[in-house]
Parts: sequence; structure tokens; C-alpha cells
Amino acid sequence: MYTSEAINNTIKIAGETANTYTHPVFVFDQNGKPDLLASAITIKLEGKFYLISAAHVFKEIANASKVIYLAIESEFFQVPGKYVVSEVAETDHFDIGFMELTSEFVNQKKIPVLEFEMLMSYEFFESIYVVMIYGFPNTRNKQSKSLRGSTNFNTTAFVYAGAVKEEFSHWEELEKSKDVHTCMSFGKNPLGNEPIHPRGISGGGLWVIPDMEKPKEIYLDSILIEYHKRHRVTFSTKIANIIVFIRENA
Repeated sequence: MYTSEAINNTIKIAGETANTYTHPVFVFDQNGKPDLLASAITIKLEGKFYLISAAHVFKEIANASKVIYLAIESEFFQVPGKYVVSEVAETDHFDIGFMELTSEFVNQKKIPVLEFEMLMSYEFFESIYVVMIYGFPNTRNKQSKSLRGSTNFNTTAFVYAGAVKEEFSHWEELEKSKDVHTCMSFGKNPLGNEPIHPRGISGGGLWVIPDMEKPKEIYLDSILIEYHKRHRVTFSTKIANIIVFIRENA
């Protein structure tokens, strides 16, 4: 049995690793100021590089006739290229989009990418210690507070550890599938603390920590797409399905 201090330390270290590959997604408003919209992750698949997020993130940017920016090491830069989304309709329960990045762009901007060996859903492990989501929620990254009169946007990440809910009783009601999605608890913890609203973490990752003693060895299980407050759960699209989607559409 581990102490709460040890558990929190493991999650903190695992979050630092997740942070390396998780990027805040920005658009610029009519006043030319950056506004944080969502999260995204960069991966390497079969020698190519991809930026992946929720499809509704790319659609929101397109509907506003804006372009996508990332921020890495306090630098804003536009991401060149076209995006691919899973559906163009309003209802999309797969809800995944991606952009292929050139190796020149990745190397020039020094963008860290997640290697294929770190893409693995929780089912592949005999046991898992904990799962967590990591990203950049709007609630902690309001433009007025994050800029504070400067041109630097001070981002604040958020990590929340929960449990996989395989026996969730509302899969069909919410039009989700165990084959496609991972369901994770997102409510009050044993101490009674209520997590913040995760808006803006869409496109961030749900990560698996298989071993408490090796907090830097984490694996990307899925990409966060939805939060259901009434049921106190999040849904993420599994990375195995995302890989197939990229292979078929890149």
C-alpha cells in the first residue's frame, strides 16, 4: 500500500513526461492575441510525424476561419498543412483529427514526438497502477489572466488520475463502444475534492502508468474527446483505432 504522498509524486513525474508530448492549441483573436482552445499530442508512426487531437477541435478552428498555432518553449508558431477529421457531420463519436507534419518542420521547431513503442492501450498490460488524463483546460488558461499585460501566454496544465470503468452501465445510451473508447472516472476523489471542468483538455491524452515504481514509463492509451458531468466520466478514443484511422487516411 502506497501513501498518498507517494501516489501524488508518481502522478507528478508521469505528468512531466506527458507534458513533453502534449501541446496547447491556440488561435489568435481579432485583436491579435493568443487564445487557448484545446490540447494536442505529437506522435511518430512508421517514420512519419502527426499532430493528433479531437476532430471537434479542428472543426471549431475551421468554422472560425482561423489557423492552428502551437506553443512550445514560449514560442508560438503556425502549423502548416491540412487536417483530416473522422466525420464532417455534427455527431461524431470517433471524434479524431490529425495533421501530418514534415520532418523538416519537426526538426526546425524541435517538437518532441511520442515513439510508437509508447502507444499502447491499457488492455495490453496484465495490471495497471493508475490511468490519468493530461492537458490544458480553458478554466486554468483564461486569456486575461494568462497574458497579464504581456505577449507571453503562461499556460497551466492539469492532470487527473482516475480509474478505467469497464463496467460502466451507459455505453449504449451515450453511443460509445468498449472496442473504440476508454471510459475513465472523473469525479470526487476519496478526499472529496471535485476536479475542474476539463474543457480544453480535449485532444489531450489518457495515459497508463503500469508500474508505480517507474513513473516515467507511461503509455498513451487514448485521446480525450468527451466529458459527461452527470455520469462523472470521460471518454477517449483508443490509440489502436487512431493508428488504423491515420494509416487509412494519411
